[in-house]
Amino acid sequence: MSWQIEHLKIPHSHWEIESLVVPDSGIWGLVGHNGAGKSQVFSRLISWSIHSKAARFGLVAQNPMLQLTEATVWDQVTWPFRRGRTTLPRETYNRVSQILEDWDLLDLRQQEPWQLSGGQQRCLALAAMECLAPDVYLLDEPLENLDRTHQRVLESKMRKWGKTAAVIITSHSWQWLLTIASAGWWCHEGLIPGDLGDLWYRFAGRPETPLEDLWRRLLDAKIPVTPRAWTDPAWARQEAVKIWDGGIIRQSTL
Repeated sequence: MSWQIEHLKIPHSHWEIESLVVPDSGIWGLVGHNGAGKSQVFSRLISWSIHSKAARFGLVAQNPMLQLTEATVWDQVTWPFRRGRTTLPRETYNRVSQILEDWDLLDLRQQEPWQLSGGQQRCLALAAMECLAPDVYLLDEPLENLDRTHQRVLESKMRKWGKTAAVIITSHSWQWLLTIASAGWWCHEGLIPGDLGDLWYRFAGRPETPLEDLWRRLLDAKIPVTPRAWTDPAWARQEAVKIWDGGIIRQSTL
């Protein structure tokens, strides 16, 4: 099932989500310029989920240290399951241990969270949320402080989570986001739904790479290229060769 949310006020940005359907699965992007209210949208979605009790939303904030409140790494990921117990059920213990191992945190389980590096703190916040298995994962700039190895772990995890839950991501890295999600919302005094490639073309800022600049010029010239192909040089080359062989580029002025 999906969740219908209506008349959700975004306080500091002074606008309101009139209607939003949160899907029950898949990976989605929430994009917009700095200060547009993306983090506030996530905060209000958490509040909505708590008060409505319709679905369980989990959040990893842009600054995960604000969410790490327990004495050790192990305590951080197990406190929701203890409830006065001195030991965890074997199944829960094994599952939590495997998740910590996936994030390279199992050997650090007795470490204090504030002694971890920034990347390890983000991994811990992600691991804690994964242990809870929410209906909706909200990830605010999840790439920050992650090395390439743990970015790959995150990408693999998100694809797994997206099979049974909704994963909504904010990120300023269009190139990465367009390779992981196909649809989402543009945030600016409201939420505009659409294909992420089309949203990138309509709303993103100045090009950051020569390939992105070329792709914008092709799209401006009405060349029939895919709005997200520039994220993969091999894919972009394949599309460019196809339209060049068809004589489309040679007939246009870029």
